[in-house]
Amino acid sequence: MLPVTLREIAQAAEGQLERLDGDCVVASLSTDSRTIQEGDLYWALPGENFDGHDYCREALAKGALGVVIQNNKLPGIEIPCVRVPDTLYALGELARLLRNKTSARVVGITGSVGKTSTKEFIRHAVGRVMKTKATEGNYNNLVGLPKTLMNVEPDDQWLVLELGTDRPGEMKRLVEIAQPQAGVVTAISEAHLERMGSIEGVFREKSELLKGLPPDGKAVIPQGSRFREDLAAVTEAGVITFGTEKGSEYHAVDPTLRTSGCYGFMLETPAGKGEVALQVPGLHQVYAATAAAAAAVSSGLSLESVIEGLQTFSGLPGRCQIINLAGSITLIADHYNANPVSMAAAQRLLETFLERRKVFVAGEMWDLGKRSPELHEMVGNTIGSGNVDLLVAVGPLTRHLVQGARNAGLSNQCIRWFENIDTASKELIRLLEPSDVVLVKGSRGMKMEGILEALTRHFG
Repeated sequence: MLPVTLREIAQAAEGQLERLDGDCVVASLSTDSRTIQEGDLYWALPGENFDGHDYCREALAKGALGVVIQNNKLPGIEIPCVRVPDTLYALGELARLLRNKTSARVVGITGSVGKTSTKEFIRHAVGRVMKTKATEGNYNNLVGLPKTLMNVEPDDQWLVLELGTDRPGEMKRLVEIAQPQAGVVTAISEAHLERMGSIEGVFREKSELLKGLPPDGKAVIPQGSRFREDLAAVTEAGVITFGTEKGSEYHAVDPTLRTSGCYGFMLETPAGKGEVALQVPGLHQVYAATAAAAAAVSSGLSLESVIEGLQTFSGLPGRCQIINLAGSITLIADHYNANPVSMAAAQRLLETFLERRKVFVAGEMWDLGKRSPELHEMVGNTIGSGNVDLLVAVGPLTRHLVQGARNAGLSNQCIRWFENIDTASKELIRLLEPSDVVLVKGSRGMKMEGILEALTRHFG
């Protein structure tokens, strides 16, 4: 963590020091009392299931130099602490303080799909020539973003930050903290509708990233989005478009399927053009790679170097990950999360395996609000009208998906429905045949990895 004193923390968070030396430099901090090391600062956060304030004494006993607590918590207690009005807000203010201590270029990425792939493509494209730090795992919210900024080092040159939100108001706060100089919106689609309410609500929330960019910043947006003009209108930054559509400033021309579901294409840009051969499967990765190229090349990196970097990214676990099993069975593990757009993208990848039986194991899509039945049926319609040989649906909500598939013409002989993961796993082992290609896709809460584990144990 960049050097910061307790006094700086207290001032940034509008807090009060108690029984602590303000000149003390904090080397590291933790929001988890279980990971406290001697000399750490413990940051108590209230949560849905646990309240970090209940573990302050435990943290101090482990050697924490002090704790950060809310004014209305632990009244009268005499411990070394920084009292602040709100510990979550204060954590963001510390992160903003750390952000202001670095000269690194900051790129923020948001969107309904493709955030992580785009982030990884930028990391690989830029990291070859610049010291780059990027969001790890799912550290993309009001707790995760500060943790990412705490890992910034003095010689970092680029920060690539994934910014995730599932409710109105979060993005504005994330942008206040990160202060990006460039922003990428990958897509606007039906996701997190439980709190966003509608796709227009998703647009309003995601567009906060572009609103927060400086006039000399870069706003990278999808050429083919129905919200393209609206996204361009909300920002003072220079607008750059990407996509496979004609008119894109960063244009992926004629993506062509090559091997193992991976695509190649000609990338045309204002800085020239070059051939790209991706090492990660899925047509949707073409969009992510092109968005990453737009963010990198428009910031001054050479096109040749960027293309070389894009071609070194080979994917992440649980995101269109190809796993080969005995009996020439191929698994496509894409169980990290799901919404209608990502389900369609995964189906397109499955359908690239032309000469083999294609099995789509579809779990529920969560957080779709009142439109959940309709959107499940819509996805089922896409599956039923596509080139899928066997649909295995898992979970109560997928009854709507099954109905959509039937309406589209998929026969009952090609559909199986199961209440839960355990039952589906057992029956799927019986249903699979040699040389099958099996896509496993569903929302994170469905824990679809249970099916993958069962298949891997059985088929090895």
